[in-house]
Amino acid sequence: MKIKFIFLFLFIIFTIVFIYIPKNDHNIKIAVIDSGIDVNHVDVSVIKRFDNKQTVMDSFGHGSAIAEIINKNNENIDFYDGNILDENGNTSVETLIKALDWCIENKVNLINMSFGLSENNVKLKKKIDEVVSHNILIIAAAGNKFGLKSDYPARYNNVISISAVDSKNKIYKFAAKGKIDFVSLGVDVETVKIKKLAEVKVLSGTSFATANATGYISKLIPDDFSLPFKEILHRLKQKTQTLNNDERDSTYGYGLLLNKN
Repeated sequence: MKIKFIFLFLFIIFTIVFIYIPKNDHNIKIAVIDSGIDVNHVDVSVIKRFDNKQTVMDSFGHGSAIAEIINKNNENIDFYDGNILDENGNTSVETLIKALDWCIENKVNLINMSFGLSENNVKLKKKIDEVVSHNILIIAAAGNKFGLKSDYPARYNNVISISAVDSKNKIYKFAAKGKIDFVSLGVDVETVKIKKLAEVKVLSGTSFATANATGYISKLIPDDFSLPFKEILHRLKQKTQTLNNDERDSTYGYGLLLNKN
């Protein structure tokens, strides 16, 4: 009887531990498609780089700043460095599509795109749809468009579009309008400043707000990211502070993403 009782007791304890203790035995895999991540200036874990032939890890400084912002919000991240932007922050659609294929191959969970295109591209849209079909969530900057319509891919319905507010929840003066899903802190942001960003006194914009949002979202949704996009969007809406009277508008989207579980 004592042996049976001990086995029963251990079984109950094991069941309680297995069911109720959170399982965070692996890091979130986030691809930062940007100018690169310089680990000499940013203390993050970079697992792979898209372009290993580049001798300079980040010739622009933007990607390093973005990675540090993300990491400040969630340190349980394995970064995949989609280093495609040059020293002026430019790339081609063809290179971007190759980087998205690379993200699929490496089975990342999230993609942070703190830049965008002014015009729609059919090939890009097709590739974005393919990425999403692999349960990869894309979070993209709406763009600093002086109130004009948001950039692509943020404007696509299956991509999370992020705009920027300041510490008082006032919209960033250059932020795009239109297809906005959420806003996040993106004005006077503190992060590492190297290369060309070292010349900038104050860092503000939807790209930095997107990095903050990616950090938040990586903690707010399930580890396996297997939920349909609409369900993920629904869960995120429950973690926002409404900044307008409407459920959604063209400036604030559904509202401010809150940095808490």
